[in-house]
Amino acid sequence: VTGSTTPLPDIPPSLAATNTSCTQTVTLTWGFMPGVSGYVVYRDNVAIDTVAASVTSFIDQVPQADVIYNYMLRALNVCGQGAAAGPVQG
Repeated sequence: VTGSTTPLPDIPPSLAATNTSCTQTVTLTWGFMPGVSGYVVYRDNVAIDTVAASVTSFIDQVPQADVIYNYMLRALNVCGQGAAAGPVQG
C-alpha cells in the first residue's frame, strides 16, 4: 500500500507562562500555527488538557499556590503526532 505521510507540525512558537498566585492560576500563551489539528498542554510532564487548533492561550487552575510548575505544549497533526515547546515555568 502506497500512501503519503502527514508532516509533523513545528514546535509551537513563543510559548510563555504567567503565574498569578492570588488566583492560583497559570496562563500559557503561544503563537498561532496554521495546519495543526490541536494542542496538548502538559504540566510537570503529565497531559492535563487538549485544546483546539484555533486556541492560543490556556488558563490552568493549579493545585497549589506559590509552587513552580513546568509546562510544555505539543502541537498535533491529524494523526496525533507533533513536536513540543517548553518547558516554561509558571
